[in-house]
Amino acid sequence: MSNKRESASLFSAAHEGRLDMVRSLLAAGANVNARATPPHPWSSAASEPTALNCALLALQYNANLVEVVRVLLAAGATVDETHLADFEAESLGDDVSDRIHDLLRAHRSKQ
Repeated sequence: MSNKRESASLFSAAHEGRLDMVRSLLAAGANVNARATPPHPWSSAASEPTALNCALLALQYNANLVEVVRVLLAAGATVDETHLADFEAESLGDDVSDRIHDLLRAHRSKQ
């Protein structure tokens, strides 16, 4: 599988909270900071999300995402304003949201 295809699969795995798949794809060389570009279904004219964006956008649907976010950050995912905006849009104001907020802020301060 090519790195481009692995990176594309990473978007879906991150969004679905499939931790084992995220780890496998990263180990196989998927680019943690690749951006989905049109015609990829995760992209739009205004947005080219990363796997981290995809995970953050699914926050309210999947409790496994704290660990997915942790793995993506450990693999070198860059945290930028789009990630923070996606997180704020999906944040539920609960313990899970608080833990992800802390992870994002801590990682961003180290970049």
